[in-house]
This record gives sequence, C-alpha cells and structure tokens, in this order.
Amino acid sequence: MRSRLYCIIARSLGPSILEEKPVHALSQTPLPGLQKQFEVASRVGELQEQVSVAIREANRLRGQLQSLRPKVETQKTLADALAALERRTEAMAGAAPGNNPEFEGVGTPSAPDRTSLRFLSGALGELERAVESADVAPSTDVLTAFARDQQAVRKALAQWNEIKNKDLPRLNSLLRQANLPGVSIDQPKL
Repeated sequence: MRSRLYCIIARSLGPSILEEKPVHALSQTPLPGLQKQFEVASRVGELQEQVSVAIREANRLRGQLQSLRPKVETQKTLADALAALERRTEAMAGAAPGNNPEFEGVGTPSAPDRTSLRFLSGALGELERAVESADVAPSTDVLTAFARDQQAVRKALAQWNEIKNKDLPRLNSLLRQANLPGVSIDQPKL
C-alpha cells in the first residue's frame, strides 16, 4: 500500500481556508524520490536515537566509575579493572564537547576517532541535514554516506554492547567481592 504524504497549505484567500494537497503535487520530485527521501531520513533518525541512547549510557557509566575511583584506589586489581573500563568507555563514547563555544576545537585531537559514538552522532546529524535539505531523492553520495555511517554505527554499537555485557559484569563481580555496590547504566528512576 502506497502511503500518501500530505501537507496543509493556506490558499491566497487567507489562513482560515485550508486545503490538503499531496506533497508530490507541490514538488518537482516524483513521488518515489520523495518516498526514498523519507525512508532514508527515517532510518537516519533511528540510528541517531540508538547512538544517543548509547552516549547517555556511557555518560552515566563514566560518572559512576569516576565516583568509585577513590573507594578502590587501595585495591590494585579493582583499581586496574575500573581504570581499564573507564578508558574503554571513554574511547568508545568519544571526547565530550567543550563547554565554551568560543573555544570550540581547542584541546581536541587533530584527527578525531571516527568510530566513537560522539563522532558518529555528528556524522549522522550532517547526513540528516543533507537528506532533508531539499525535497529531492537522496543523491548517490548521500546514499553512500548513509551506508558507510550505518555500518560504522552497527560496529560501534556492537562494541558498546560488549562493554555493557562483558566488561561491566566483570567489574561488578570484582566490586561485589570487595563488598562495594555495583555499577549500572540503567536510567535512574525518578
């Protein structure tokens, strides 16, 4: 079943008289091109949401690991495990953006890690702008960038899941052995 896209436009008689017209009637782009644009934009949005969830989880994990650091500094095995997880989480999430927009780029590496969640979030934002910049079918370059970014996101999320499902339980086991509370990436309940 073909979905029909509609928008409401006001006639020249005034905004009180409205008329529905198919979007493709207002555009030079054939309906299949607009449908492809909508499909790619939707898929980019889904990827952006997945990456955003992972970034929020990584931020929560980093915060908890930092608060645990003073409690485990005298226990070498535990301190080493915590530091290793902290480094891996930091590498996976990517560097946090600066606080002052006037100093944007100051102190950031010259070659950002193109596999980090933050980098991929930015790349997806650029891709979203390219897809939605006009009512046209996505260009070959946009589709190539989407395929590349989609593959990179899948790989990054697989690595993040490995951290969550292997590294974090290992650390929590060590924390329990030391009679310390475990670490969780779950959203705190309000």
